[in-house]
Amino acid sequence: AAITADMLATDVADYLVAKGVPFRQAHDILGRAVRLAQTQNKSLSELTMDELRELHPAFEPDVVDVFDPRHSGARRSAIGGTAPQAVATQLEAARRALGQRLPRHDADQKST
Repeated sequence: AAITADMLATDVADYLVAKGVPFRQAHDILGRAVRLAQTQNKSLSELTMDELRELHPAFEPDVVDVFDPRHSGARRSAIGGTAPQAVATQLEAARRALGQRLPRHDADQKST
């Protein structure tokens, strides 16, 4: 609940890159989107599809998925990432390193 859409701005750049936009250009587009949202006193996620498409035609309706914090966290499955399976793996490694079982948290149990 504490995560705001603006905290996921990097995900917008990642989204554009996944759509074939070079990273440098995606970063520039993101900066323009952030400025546009600020001038309109609204969140990045509140920009309309028309406003986003004026910035770049790669924006499609699926961009709304970018602003789901669960989706954002789940995408980061690399070692040290925030995806549930990555976190579970890190917790198990910590338990082994400590030579004991750390108490399990409800979220930990759900992700394994």
